[in-house]
Amino acid sequence: MTTPQATRPGHTHGPTGTPGRTRPDATAPAAPPSGAGPVVDEEQLRADQGLGERVGRQLHPAPGQVERDLGLLRDAARRWIPHARTLLDTAATPAERQRWQARIQRADPCLPRPCTVSGVVELAGAVGDLLRAIRAARLAGLPGVRLADWIRASCARGDDGPFPPGFRIRTGTLERACGRSRQDVRDAVGALLADGFLERYGEGVFPPGSRALREARPAHIAARIRQQAAAGVHPAGRTLLPADSLARVFVVDLRPVRAAVRLLREQGFLTPDRLLRVTPDPPGTHPSGTAPPPAEPPAPLPHAEFTRVLHTTVRDWQYRTPGTPAALRARWALLQNIASTLLTTELPHADADRTPFVRAREAAGLPLPEGAWWALWQNACLAAALRPLLGLAPEPENHP
Repeated sequence: MTTPQATRPGHTHGPTGTPGRTRPDATAPAAPPSGAGPVVDEEQLRADQGLGERVGRQLHPAPGQVERDLGLLRDAARRWIPHARTLLDTAATPAERQRWQARIQRADPCLPRPCTVSGVVELAGAVGDLLRAIRAARLAGLPGVRLADWIRASCARGDDGPFPPGFRIRTGTLERACGRSRQDVRDAVGALLADGFLERYGEGVFPPGSRALREARPAHIAARIRQQAAAGVHPAGRTLLPADSLARVFVVDLRPVRAAVRLLREQGFLTPDRLLRVTPDPPGTHPSGTAPPPAEPPAPLPHAEFTRVLHTTVRDWQYRTPGTPAALRARWALLQNIASTLLTTELPHADADRTPFVRAREAAGLPLPEGAWWALWQNACLAAALRPLLGLAPEPENHP
């Protein structure tokens, strides 16, 4: 589906007494059926909302990032303002028309804005308000569709939908996404919990399949430790890191790490004592994902962005911020770019056999797994493995 580019030739929309901006000629869309709004590209809408939230919270962006963020936000506004004007044309009341006019005027990409952080935050807020209103109008205009049914359909889309498995469904996010009251959202979520469709874990509510992902963490951590052993991170006869250090390596809490250690003992990978020592001939270790990163990254990142990328990656996993498959693949490519730069050009070769280097090289050589939850986790693991290397890398003299 594509977002309709709906405009009427020469028509203007501005506040009373203020000349509006003339829109380019385009073909007007067909009237929406039964009061429903025009078709929305949900994936693009979600991606643009995520963009607005991301750039809106960057208080200390890297050099050149402010100008790039303004350009991305203007592109998002150009995509959705024609859609908003279509909703303005079909508004039922003068008050509703006035609200759409104000949103469109605030998000106008042609308005001059200062190339500063405050300018980015202002435009991000205007674009975010516009996109939330578009989504709310779409859902409110669908006759006969209950909120619970919409949540079901959204969860059924899996990683391509707004609620991927493993990521908490927050009441505030639902309110903004569908434009319904908090009580309506709570009633719908309660009904879906009562019939067993949604899952509760602690105080959170999650889409179907989330509990299975959580319960699989120990097995995945145990598999990663075996892969690291095959790559030389944990030589036979040596002890593993303490459980709290392993939790930092895998960016998780202690519970799945302790469960993974118990599993490795049962499999004979670790000795039965309390020293977490790898057995002399550990079973199940085989090379997997241990290839070094490419020697020459295709597009080297500015050195100043290394810390920001690593911090943001770990934070997104800790707060379980979902991302689209394309965004997660792009983040993985950035992290491999950083790993390649650090391991092949900036760090002394004499240190190449030290454990932090071996761990980072092994993590960078892994393929990105399927599934948004596992991909986000593996991104965070690689970022955690690269963090110790940043303090060892000299600051390039000619980098911006």
